[in-house]
This record gives sequence, C-alpha cells and structure tokens, in this order.
Amino acid sequence: MLKNSFAGSLLAIAMLLNGCGDNKAEDFVQLQQDLDKGNYEAIIAKYKDSASTNEEYMALAAAYMQSAGLGLADLMVVIADSSDEDSDAFAAFVKSTNESSSKTALHDLERSTFYYKEVVKDCDDTNLSASQEDACLYRGLAQTFKAANTIGYIADDLESFGSDEGGEADAKLTSTACAMEYALEDSYDSSKCALTTGPTLTFDNNITYSSINIEVNGNEFEHLIRDINGTKFTVITDGFCTTEDFATRVEDKNASTYDSSTYHVCPITESADQDEITVEHLIVDALNSMEGVYCPKPKGAFYATVKLPVDDSDRFAQWILESFHYKNQTVMFAPASGFYSTPGLGKNQVRIAYVLNIDDLRNAMEVLEEALKQYPGRIV
Repeated sequence: MLKNSFAGSLLAIAMLLNGCGDNKAEDFVQLQQDLDKGNYEAIIAKYKDSASTNEEYMALAAAYMQSAGLGLADLMVVIADSSDEDSDAFAAFVKSTNESSSKTALHDLERSTFYYKEVVKDCDDTNLSASQEDACLYRGLAQTFKAANTIGYIADDLESFGSDEGGEADAKLTSTACAMEYALEDSYDSSKCALTTGPTLTFDNNITYSSINIEVNGNEFEHLIRDINGTKFTVITDGFCTTEDFATRVEDKNASTYDSSTYHVCPITESADQDEITVEHLIVDALNSMEGVYCPKPKGAFYATVKLPVDDSDRFAQWILESFHYKNQTVMFAPASGFYSTPGLGKNQVRIAYVLNIDDLRNAMEVLEEALKQYPGRIV
C-alpha cells in the first residue's frame, strides 16, 4: 500500500507542475489507476517512447523507481535498518537497498533519474517551485539508491568498505580496483593482486567482453571488460551464467546447475539496448549526488571535468591543500582553467582522475563533499 501511495503522490506532484486540463483528465485517471494497482509496466510501455510533458516524465520516473523495487516504503525500511545502533549504518544501508532491489534496479534507476532531469534540469536553481524541489529530492534518492546498489555488487565486506578505520581490505573490492586499473591503464599493482587474461566472451545480449581472472589473498575473481568507444571499462556483474542464455543465471557457485567449464560471471546488462553499467560511472554518480556539483559522464580516458559550486577553482585547490583536512585527509586535483585556451573558462571546474583503488576514491569523495560544505568561497 505504501508503494502505491508513494507513486500516487508523485503523480499528484506532476499534475501541479503544469496543471491538469480537462482534456487530459481521462489519461490521468488511467495513470492513477495503473499506479494504484502497481501496474508500472503499463505506464512504462505507454509513455517511454512518447513522453513529452512533465506529468508524463514524473509518472515514468515513479514507475521506473517502483520497477527497481525501490520507493518511499523501501526508503523507510532502509532508514530504520541504518539507524540500528548494533549495526554499521553504511553497511546496513547498502545491504537493505540491495535486498529491496529488483534484478533490473541499476538500469531502472538510471531511467528514473533521466526522467526526473527532464522535469528539472538544474536542481541548484534558487527559483524552483515546491513541486520541482520534490522532483529534485526523488532524483537524489534515485542516484543514492543506484550508488548503494552498485557498491553491493563490487564489495563483499560492507562493514570494511564503509568503515573509517584501517584494516584488511575486502578481497572482492581489491580485485575490482585491480580490474579497473588494468582496464584503464593496461597495467595493475602486482603487490595487491595477480592477474591472468581469459577468453573473449559474447553473451546472449550480443555484446562481447574480455574476461580477466584476478587473485587476491588466495581468493579468485573473474571480471568482464568492455570497450566502449575506444575506452575500456569494468562492467558490473551479478552471479554466474552461460554465454548462451541469461536465464541460466545463478547466485553463486554452490548452485546445483553451476558448471565451471561453461559458466562465467554474468553481466547485469541483458540487452544491447541498455546502457552498460560500469564501476567507473559509479564515481560520476557519487559526484553528481553532491549539492551544487555537476559531472558529465566521461566518453573517453580516465578522468572527469567537474563543475563545483566555488568562486575560483585555483583558489579552492590551494585552500583545500593548505587550510583544510577531514579525518586527517585532504585531496588534490587540477583546476580546469589550465586546460582551456580561452581566458575565464573552467574557473569553477576541476579535473579529477579515477584510477585510484575504489576505497581511496570513496575517501576522496567524502573529503571533497565535506570541503565543499566548509569552503569560504562556496557559491550557493
């Protein structure tokens, strides 16, 4: 019931954005009925290729959130689990999110975010209506859920991943970092992992991947790498399957049908029409979830140019190195003005590389977010 109430409230918000004329009343009644019945597939099928109004974009965004298995009711459960004093809040949040998510959650959340952005292009606009602010809130939730969902795929020891304390790194997480480094630089840190190349695999989605095998502290992991427009990325996988049929997907190697000679790690992207979800894009999503930050998805290389809510990126870069630290850490980056030939361009932009291991990247994102809150020259 709560999921239906959530979807219905989103539809109500959408109607406030542009108004609901009498000539469209019949359509909105049908939309409300579909939402009340949990018939999100009908909304997606009807509007995904024809949506053109804020009402339709909001309805689609709500439908994709629910298709992902994530909505207001699920958020309440996540908050309750994360507030349990006997558990690690970060680990509980990721665990609860992944338990609530559907198999298509990452792709659904990507689409949900897209349609919320169709309603509100710039959530930093100071003249947003209350309804638009609500749309930005749900967009932020979709991005947060997507990041948590991705983390669930790339790490086993979530307590270690979310901890501020030192300790032995999660083996799966370390293997993912090695895979990212190998994909982007064609090299890896042999002190952390051992790597061997595997066969080239073409799955049921007609997409071809290069497979690599990585060993960390006696634990073996297989990863898939895909070349996208000349840049290699580490793709997100879930379970194991044969290359011939995604229906053979199993959760782990203990499944009765698992066969080591024919099964490989299974990409979550089951259709060539879907955007590939990569580990690298997780970093971009983390940046875009910060208030006032905008980072487009890189289309090549292993760095991103990021717009920050600061008066001057050169001054900010100097301040963060000389005058700021968070948990005895700070970050260094290159002001983007030096990469432009036209004076004045890039004044509030920085260039960030993402070839560090994932744990370091997570720490860097946390430090950057806190620095932006404290920087005296922040632009609201």
